[in-house]
Amino acid sequence: MSLQSYYAKCGVPKPKKVVRRKRSTGLQRTRMKKRGPRTKKSHGALFPKRRDYAYLAWAVGDPCLLRDRAIWRDNVETLVHVCLGPVQVCHVKSRGAGGADDSNVVAMCAAAHDEQHRLGIRSFQKRWDIDLKAEAASLWTRYKREAQRP
Repeated sequence: MSLQSYYAKCGVPKPKKVVRRKRSTGLQRTRMKKRGPRTKKSHGALFPKRRDYAYLAWAVGDPCLLRDRAIWRDNVETLVHVCLGPVQVCHVKSRGAGGADDSNVVAMCAAAHDEQHRLGIRSFQKRWDIDLKAEAASLWTRYKREAQRP
């Protein structure tokens, strides 16, 4: 006896078909901006660069932020930062996410900058017990104070 004839004989309504919807990835991709005014100030880019080259050159002169830093666990020194490579400027909030150069940059060696990108900002701050936003703000105020001197 087929399933259809069984339903007809018993007077039971046919079960409804289950319609499966495609799962959404959660991210809606938007098209990149292709048209718009390209000004001389933006150097042909659609989005303004918000760069302060004088500040970046000044910030590179600072030593690495993690220089002479160590991680302590249970009163035992477990990891000491060793600076490798030249000092680079590292953005706390990426420029692609809208972070400008002012009060958003810290100076770190190439090894620390690479570690920041590998771990992510939150994990990096937690690991080294450091607040990058506060450090960037203090660097910016120090730059402004020194720039006002004659």
